[in-house]
Amino acid sequence: MKRYLSLMLVIIMTTALLMGCSSDSKEEPTTQTKESTTKKEEKDTAKKEEEVTTIDFYYRSSNEIYFKEIIANYESQNPAVKINQVAYPNKDYKNKVLVQLAGNGDIDVFDTGNAAEYASYVDKKQLLALDDLIAKDNLDLGPYGNTIDQLRINDKLYGLPFTTSAWVLFYNKDLFDAAGVPYPTDDMTWDEFREVAKKMTSGEGNDKIWGTYVHTWPQCWYGPALQNGETIVSGNYGPFQEALQFKMDLESDGSAMPYTEAVATSAHYNAMNQTGKVAMVPIGEWHIEQLRTAEKEGSMSFDWDIAAMPHPEGVAPNTTWGMPAELSIVEGKDNVDAVWDFVKYASGVEGAKVFAESGRLPAIINDETTKIFIGDPNQKPQNVEMIFNQEIYLEMPAVPNINSVFEIFNKESQLTFANERSVEETIKVIEERVNNEYR
Repeated sequence: MKRYLSLMLVIIMTTALLMGCSSDSKEEPTTQTKESTTKKEEKDTAKKEEEVTTIDFYYRSSNEIYFKEIIANYESQNPAVKINQVAYPNKDYKNKVLVQLAGNGDIDVFDTGNAAEYASYVDKKQLLALDDLIAKDNLDLGPYGNTIDQLRINDKLYGLPFTTSAWVLFYNKDLFDAAGVPYPTDDMTWDEFREVAKKMTSGEGNDKIWGTYVHTWPQCWYGPALQNGETIVSGNYGPFQEALQFKMDLESDGSAMPYTEAVATSAHYNAMNQTGKVAMVPIGEWHIEQLRTAEKEGSMSFDWDIAAMPHPEGVAPNTTWGMPAELSIVEGKDNVDAVWDFVKYASGVEGAKVFAESGRLPAIINDETTKIFIGDPNQKPQNVEMIFNQEIYLEMPAVPNINSVFEIFNKESQLTFANERSVEETIKVIEERVNNEYR
């Protein structure tokens, strides 16, 4: 019996030892597996990080709502690309970009803004010419219309436009109805506009209704000269003299707020129009978005519409002025192919649809973007389709140092608005300064 019990004890201990070994053998591989899995995950993460291409993109914060959506759409379709987006307010934007460009900073692509700024970057050799990339991809530039030709400098293209602008005439239908004056038409000369502005002007002080409000930007007064096909460097300043005289005539009539009062009170076209105390406001089509937003927020309630910009006698109706905005690639970057792919997307049809949905006029105008831009046919403005049938001249030509000429027009005209110099003398000084300082 004693021998039997000893044998059983041996069997039990042996079994327990084997079970213990078996248990240990199961735990040890599990730990190794976890460590192995963690290392594999770390490697996969590192590999993914190595595979992601980062693009540094600068743009104006006024375009933030559009570019955020465009970037989100692009990244969802291109998971190996990360767009590092940097937005700055318009007043700071240009200086921020210049600092990055001067220091070879983290900026691959940016919104070059208007044609004048675009030309200045080209003049400093800071932009990559896109012609070889366009040829390699056989990219069709036809949908951009004549904007492409306006942006070529020395036969080279340095940016793809993503939006354009077209100036139109906004008018307050409620004020016209109350005054019993017919609405503006798409074929109204500037002389006819002046007479309508007189009829629509009434009241004094806080009850003043202005026939029109002409904003303080130089292109607001010299726009009629552009409709004649002139530019601020074309050398024919007769139409500019007529345009400046016309602005002074509106002020003399009392139908337009004087320039000096607009500056002193920090008046702005958007706020002026939304007060409901201005009958007509000539400004860019982007104002549509501003008014639609104000209506949604309940901050304005009057009825309004648009008409084609009035035109000089002898100029075809629906001739106006405007300015594209472009995306350009910084010269000397080593991720050009990735950046170019993003530029084609953001400035292409997909980007155009995002801008059109928000009431911004995209650079690509086709049936699809036109339909999106118009949106609900019951929303304002009712006459929106006239925008797509315009002849548009550039506010400023895309040539080097054009900003300096624009500033000459700005500074010298202020002396006339302040009644310190005649229209004729101001235009003579402008011509002399442009000839001496620009040519």
